[in-house]
Amino acid sequence: MSSRRVWKDKKAFMADLKQVYQAPTRQAAEMVLQELAQKWLHKYSYAIKGWVDN
Repeated sequence: MSSRRVWKDKKAFMADLKQVYQAPTRQAAEMVLQELAQKWLHKYSYAIKGWVDN
């Protein structure tokens, strides 16, 4: 994978993750995290697993 593609994915992944932290309630954060997992699990399963487990 090219470094340009990795950087693009990283920016998008971090933007999605930021939404988890900005959620107004824990329940909303859990819903956003589930959406993030569905979107990124195929590429970043190791990272998603850590967030979901904790």
